Amino acid sequence: MKKILFILAAVLLIASCQLGKVSTEDPEINQEPIDTPDVQQSGQQEPQVDTKAIGEMCSSMSGFGFNVFEGLLEQTEGDVLFSPISLSIALSMVGAGAMGPTAIQIAAAQGLDGFAGEEIAQCYQTVVDRFTSADDLVKVLSANGVWVDVDFPLYDSYKSDIEKYFDAEVATEDFDKSGVVKNAVNVWAAKHTENRITNVILDDPKPPMLLANALYFNAGWGIEFDEDIIDGPFHGVKGDAPAKFFTKTGMFAHANDGALMMLSIPYGNGTFDFVAVVPVAGQTIGQAFKDLNSKSGLRRLQSLVPTQASCNCYVQVPRFTVESDFRDDQIKSVLKGLGVVDAFDGTKSDFCGISPKPLKIEDIIQKDFISVDEKGTEAAAVTVVEMETTSIEGGEPEPEKIILDRPFIFLVRDTVTGAVLFVGVKQ
Repeated sequence: MKKILFILAAVLLIASCQLGKVSTEDPEINQEPIDTPDVQQSGQQEPQVDTKAIGEMCSSMSGFGFNVFEGLLEQTEGDVLFSPISLSIALSMVGAGAMGPTAIQIAAAQGLDGFAGEEIAQCYQTVVDRFTSADDLVKVLSANGVWVDVDFPLYDSYKSDIEKYFDAEVATEDFDKSGVVKNAVNVWAAKHTENRITNVILDDPKPPMLLANALYFNAGWGIEFDEDIIDGPFHGVKGDAPAKFFTKTGMFAHANDGALMMLSIPYGNGTFDFVAVVPVAGQTIGQAFKDLNSKSGLRRLQSLVPTQASCNCYVQVPRFTVESDFRDDQIKSVLKGLGVVDAFDGTKSDFCGISPKPLKIEDIIQKDFISVDEKGTEAAAVTVVEMETTSIEGGEPEPEKIILDRPFIFLVRDTVTGAVLFVGVKQ
């Protein structure tokens, strides 16, 4: 049975939370202001969150996630799953202590050059709060952890920032004791992903510091699919493979402009949705993704709203489960290609906001899981950053058939802000 190529990526409205201002050129953004929940404040009053800036950052961060996705797609084969949301959060914790060109490169890769660090941090809080509380029928969890060697001098100001803006748990461990840090991180990862991500650390890490994000998503569909499951072939790039499909005939948000066919299926109350993007006949999945990642493609995606269901469709979606494991410079090489270079070079990296000792990023590890069936979607990811010193008219037509039995792109997104949580390819 052939392997099904599937890549899941994700974008969250977060950034390199350097508490200064980095600037190269202002990003080109076309995003309207959006409503966001209030951020709880305590002690000193925080600056007000600019809701227009949140929309702008969501737009910029979507580009980062798609660019990382494209880089990993080019270097991998078989079933693949990736979460840029988790990567972005972990990078942002590192970025909170970055300075100079190192900070500029991290922010620019994410499309956030020109934004003030404190503004980015405040927006990060707001959007994560929204994701985790926007829909009672959707469970989104995000947790951050930092492990520091007992002999490593961590600045109190940096510790305060990541606790405040990222709600990070900071632990001091003896990296020289065999198994201590590895076990601590693996137990933490399993705890915050409902045991979907285990053994993210395989060997004892080198001192002096690890930063990690755990992300978990679990949601039932906002519509009820038929109970009957259909057996049939999935027409993949390497030939047909047997698959089980769940189906539904009903009203869906749908768009087809001759270049891309898009279908939206809501989760829960409709705050999040699953978007399938099917290439036209003769178009490869790579060509379709480049089309989707263009300005016109992203505008088409923004215009697709699940609550504006206007197409009577017969929908057929395959069940699938995918797990992946990135390490040994796989993510690192993609980020270097996007311009994040100095952070990995001990002669140029500048993380002097973290510690008086020189630091560099040694590697970035990520493990991922997703399962999609007729009940809904469950997905999880853990990213670890290793730091080292250095409408239809005219009657009732026949339902349009949308059968996802050939390669397609898909997304899980927040339908209010437009932020893309996950983007994937199944081929």
